[in-house]
Amino acid sequence: MKAESLRELIQHHREIVTDLEAELAQLEKGSETLWQPKKFYTAYHILSGMLIGMIAAWITLALNAIGSHLIEGDPTKLMRVYGTFFAGEEALGTHQAAILMLSVGVHTLTGAICGAPIHVIVCRYFPDKNFIARTLLSVVLGLVMWLVNFYLILSWLQPLVTDSSTILEQTPIGIAVANHVAFTFFVLAFQPFGVFKKRAES
Repeated sequence: MKAESLRELIQHHREIVTDLEAELAQLEKGSETLWQPKKFYTAYHILSGMLIGMIAAWITLALNAIGSHLIEGDPTKLMRVYGTFFAGEEALGTHQAAILMLSVGVHTLTGAICGAPIHVIVCRYFPDKNFIARTLLSVVLGLVMWLVNFYLILSWLQPLVTDSSTILEQTPIGIAVANHVAFTFFVLAFQPFGVFKKRAES
């Protein structure tokens, strides 16, 4: 009789241990579950868009420098034109490293600021477009960006800072449009690398 009672007691404790192990496994699985955003992850796409915008700005600036060197023999012309925003028309006749570096820095910052909303819009509303659609979209976005930057911002901001509109006057419309379209093209080209991808739960 005593042996039977011991067997029942052991079996009872085994069931308790089994239940505890199952509960522990459930708790451990819950603690290892990765956080996933419930909706569109806006903050992530803003940050990735800023990075992509900076890269696109550098590529666009490099291509412009190469083209300027081949056509006019002066790869720094665009950077000096941008430098007039701070130094006025005197920047056109200088090759000071400080002005050139400041121009590159502002160009990079502008790329980050412009790249973020473009990346968010594309990821949110046009995530799976093919190459032709992306190219057409980059043209449209580039034209909008050019109009906003040149005629809604620089047209009054630079005269307010330096009493001149050198950037608008010294930058041919074709070059300005091409730069902005090239920038948006590269932002859209790198867009798939900045998309948040949910991880499958194990």
